[in-house]
Amino acid sequence: MFSQSTPVRRALSTALHFRCKSVAVIGGAGQLGRDVVRAFVGQDWTTVSLDITDNPHASESIRLTSDAESLTAIADESLDKLTAVSNGAKFDAVICVAGGWAGDGEGGPGSDTFVQSVEVMMKVNLLPAVNAACLLYTSPSPR
Repeated sequence: MFSQSTPVRRALSTALHFRCKSVAVIGGAGQLGRDVVRAFVGQDWTTVSLDITDNPHASESIRLTSDAESLTAIADESLDKLTAVSNGAKFDAVICVAGGWAGDGEGGPGSDTFVQSVEVMMKVNLLPAVNAACLLYTSPSPR
């Protein structure tokens, strides 16, 4: 299915090593996220995708609002929705695969859109990573 060198295979191998059974995938509806979700679902894991769009392959798919601007709002929304979906049960693993390039190809430092491109990049890359750390911090150690 996946070669040993792919990020999906490494993530799955690490999680299997710890005998995890439930995982939340931040960015689970993106290109890499869909593959990560499918890999875990294929191993009979409870898999929750958090993204701005749904992932029909996940056990549960949480759609986050795309207009949340602050880290606090994103973290609060994620935690509230995860808690509701899981009935308060904690996840064994949280994987963040959100991000990527969101610029228009013309957004270099000399362009009029540079600052806007950086802002979008921070939103799609940095905020999900910090959100993952917040979710991990609020969850107890794996069983």
